[in-house]
Amino acid sequence: MEFLQNEAAMIGVLALITSIITEMTKNIGFLKKIPTVLQVVVTAVVLAVIAYVAQCAADGTPVVWYMLIARIIVGVIAAFVATYGWDKLQEIIQRFIKTNKGD
Repeated sequence: MEFLQNEAAMIGVLALITSIITEMTKNIGFLKKIPTVLQVVVTAVVLAVIAYVAQCAADGTPVVWYMLIARIIVGVIAAFVATYGWDKLQEIIQRFIKTNKGD
């Protein structure tokens, strides 16, 4: 359970940093010409991968390919949260979680 809490916190931090970077850079140069959502996704994925590689360097652990893929997925989720918010993500998660309401 602690792992999920850490991942949720990391997604929140990535979403916050992604939002700040996007707001500061979306009207600069060629970034004006691309959709903001695309910039958000690319920024979040790059930040997630950089954070993973930096963590591996700090811990002295090797970078493994499946964790890079996991961080790309985390980056996409962080981009979704940065774009649409936690409430929309919660709605999507609730569609796939079976709840026993009065059954």
